[in-house]
Amino acid sequence: MRQITASEAKAYMRDVEARLKTIYNLAHLPEKTRRQILTLASGANSVTGQISAYERRFCHVRK
Repeated sequence: MRQITASEAKAYMRDVEARLKTIYNLAHLPEKTRRQILTLASGANSVTGQISAYERRFCHVRK
């Protein structure tokens, strides 16, 4: 398994968030399931923020 950079991870998480929000908006599911999907999307957004904070804190040191 290969490692990916922080910027690649951030892009993947943004994609996951967008896909989950699309499912939330378009799927005809029970309300409880839709809320869980939205919660997962907000979790992906949180991870994206954590990756951004990591980049601000550490990635500039490595260059």
